Amino acid sequence: RSQPRRLIRQLAQSCLENKLNFAKTWMARGPFPPLRTSGLRNLHKAASGRKGVVIAACHVGQYHRIPFVLNKLGYAVTLLLDGENQTREEQELEGWTSRYHGPLERPIEYLNANLPTAPWRMLQALRKGRMLFVYMDGGTGLQNSDPVKTSVNVKFCRLLLRVRKGLAYVAGHAGAPIVPAICSQSAEGRQSVLFCRACFANDGETLDAYCARALQYC
Repeated sequence: RSQPRRLIRQLAQSCLENKLNFAKTWMARGPFPPLRTSGLRNLHKAASGRKGVVIAACHVGQYHRIPFVLNKLGYAVTLLLDGENQTREEQELEGWTSRYHGPLERPIEYLNANLPTAPWRMLQALRKGRMLFVYMDGGTGLQNSDPVKTSVNVKFCRLLLRVRKGLAYVAGHAGAPIVPAICSQSAEGRQSVLFCRACFANDGETLDAYCARALQYC
């Protein structure tokens, strides 16, 4: 029991520190501190299939900056947000996206996860070859209350958690790989983001089996 509690405390502390540091930079509209990126080979390999890529992150570290990192690498991003936060997030990001002068016509698009058409629009974004950026710890789904149909069990700190499988279902249906993106900060305050190895569907693997395996991996 002490392990999950310790992990929760560490995550809470990380989130608080991140919010405070990021707010200072955000409000000042100043330059971001250096961000080290690793695992780019994993990202480029996932994108080489031209079926889009699902980038799975969580609200830890400098997660806000991942879409900008992807834009800088030449990838267009569709950001999945719940309806309650979409307007605020768009307003906050607009100041930064307006500074983008690269070749992408629409570097960042926003998608309301609460809309009934969200799965279809997620598929469309992937089929256009965009990066579908989602928060693994923030999805509310489509308000379907049937846990058997909409979620799977995953192991976490010796516990079983029910996790919504819509993200993996859409990725599997589109043939798009899922790439976990992990933000971290060293003891000296250096920020980094790691793009992990992509989770691809195996030949002959059922969609339900892929959902269970992908969500356990993520």
